[in-house]
Amino acid sequence: MTKCRSWSCAVLWVSVAVMALAGCGRTPREGEIYSEPGKFSIIPPAGWQIERQQQETKAGNHTVPIHMVVMTEAVDDDAETIGVIVAMGMVLPESVGDEHEDPAVRGMIEALQKSSAGGAITSDSVSINGTEWNRSVADITEQGILMRTTTYMVLRNKRCYFIMCSSVPPEAFDNYNATFDTFVESFRIE
Repeated sequence: MTKCRSWSCAVLWVSVAVMALAGCGRTPREGEIYSEPGKFSIIPPAGWQIERQQQETKAGNHTVPIHMVVMTEAVDDDAETIGVIVAMGMVLPESVGDEHEDPAVRGMIEALQKSSAGGAITSDSVSINGTEWNRSVADITEQGILMRTTTYMVLRNKRCYFIMCSSVPPEAFDNYNATFDTFVESFRIE
């Protein structure tokens, strides 16, 4: 079986993309991680490794910053299965039009959905903390590793949020369902 340690942070992720301004005076929850630049908060699974990352992507002529929190299951080098969660936040420039209508934003979102969801096994809508999200489940290959990924995506107030939950191998996904569900429910748009 493939060893998981060498690629775990790169291949398994939950993405949450966040775009706009957030309110002040928030009270943190126990165990919470808050992404100030991404304007979202999460509660990572206990014992998982946490890493913050920043990248950029293009939306038409705009450069869009992406703020991520990558959570990797703490495993030894001989592990045969692994789960990873990444929370990703993207902040849209003020000059971008309505996120539902702006072709540059739609193109960026569609490209991210396509690259993260691959050929969807299922696709539906789900409510998370009172907000309707698009959800897709797909088996995808990342850096030559086959995994099963559930992707959640929502546009709200000039912000785009992605959550991606993945497992290697795909057959191990059911082992992580409870952990992934608890994490997704912990997500808050700030």
